[in-house]
Amino acid sequence: VTTLTNGNLLLNADGGPGGVGVQLTVPRLDGFTDGVLSAEESVDVPFAICLQEQSPFSFFVDVLGVISTPATQTQVLLPYLSPGYRFLVVPFGEGVGFEQPDFDDSHFEIGDAAFGTGGFCPLDSTVQTLWPLETDLLLRQTFLLPTNASTVKVAVAIDNDVEVFMNGQDISGGVQVHEGCAERESFVFSVPESLLVFGGENLLAVRARDRGGISYVDVEIRADIPPF
Repeated sequence: VTTLTNGNLLLNADGGPGGVGVQLTVPRLDGFTDGVLSAEESVDVPFAICLQEQSPFSFFVDVLGVISTPATQTQVLLPYLSPGYRFLVVPFGEGVGFEQPDFDDSHFEIGDAAFGTGGFCPLDSTVQTLWPLETDLLLRQTFLLPTNASTVKVAVAIDNDVEVFMNGQDISGGVQVHEGCAERESFVFSVPESLLVFGGENLLAVRARDRGGISYVDVEIRADIPPF
């Protein structure tokens, strides 16, 4: 960076003095204080050109404008209250292996989320499929993951406990214990990219456990997607 008159800056592409390929660092002033020029905003940028000899020359300026958009946008791939889960009610701990993609779930029933008994908690009115008390509920659901997705997360509303799998692998660190009424975002689990099939079908599997009182479980999957 070469400092010119009045604090102006002229930056050449190769770090040398001004010449072919010069890039000008624009100071944040006037309507550019936030680093973004919005509609009807403008900024005056005075700078000096220093010549070693008096000679006619031509000077051209190219300005590249870029519309400011978020680098990514969060998109819901599997929303809360989704239909079409394959499910099975079992005694505590039974159904080992149900989370594997090649597991035969043809004997599972089909039901819509949320699953539970209903009750006095705020989310209980959203129950669509009965889940009996003091049992484990096994859930399986597939979803498509865009090729350009990133930061995939699974959010859970649960009463009481939950274990979450993606493509057969535990992403919750075992059974996570939860007390009290179910709330959305009770747990949010990040999914390692190494477990995911980008541009294809993925399997979400959930073991939910009720220990009495009221049962409830529902799940949402979201990911960051570039806007274009």
